[in-house]
This record gives sequence, structure tokens and C-alpha cells, in this order.
Amino acid sequence: MTGMAGKFPVRVAYNPDYKLGGMLSSIKTGLKVLGAQTRAALIALGDQPQVQGVTVRRIFTAFMETKAPLIIPSFENQRGHPWLAANSMWDEILALPLTITPRDFLIAHTAQVEYIATDNSVMQDLDTPEDYSRLRP
Repeated sequence: MTGMAGKFPVRVAYNPDYKLGGMLSSIKTGLKVLGAQTRAALIALGDQPQVQGVTVRRIFTAFMETKAPLIIPSFENQRGHPWLAANSMWDEILALPLTITPRDFLIAHTAQVEYIATDNSVMQDLDTPEDYSRLRP
């Protein structure tokens, strides 16, 4: 992903409530640090180091070409990660109660999703040291 850091700067945000609010609280924490000039956010899992740079580029390209508010990679018709949320969706995400999951949100907005077919790296996560050894990128 050489050269992308200048175009798409990464920001780190600490979620002090990570134990209480699950994945949604972390997504909200990240969105809150982004400015209004930011057009979209890539929602990525920390346990998917095998996601390919080409997949991330395809997500960004799909957003630039389609202007869809949600871009989700898929493999064999199953949603994967990372996914992209346009800033037009952020207020709704920020207003969600922590009892809602990101999956619930995406299901509720299926009609607004642009799917891009990709490889199976968007489906695999590495939850244990054994997973990492078996699926080492």
C-alpha cells in the first residue's frame, strides 16, 4: 500500500469503554475523532492481518466510483471485513445503542450496500495463536 498513507492518513483512538460496549463502542470512538471533511472510514478488525492491500484499494475505488454509503467486501456471497462507511452514515452509527451490533446495522441497511467480490481473506479472523500459525499471512 505504498503511497496510501499520504492520501489516507491513519488515526488511532483509544476506547476506554472497550470492555463494556463491544465492537460498536470502538467504532463509535474511531468515528468521533474524524473530522467532517473526512468522506469515509474503513472499519477494520484487528485480528485480520491477512487482508490484502489490493482488497483495501478495491474498497476505496468502489467508494470513489459508486459513492455508495456502505462498501463491503464479500466472498461467496458472505459479508466480510474491512468495510467502509461514508460520513453520511456516521450520525446514525453514533446514535445506535450499544445493544445493537455492527452486523445489525449492516443488515438494516442492505439496500445501501455496494458489495465487492474478493478473496476469502476478508472472512478469516485470527483469534488464537494457533489460528495465526495456521493462517499466517
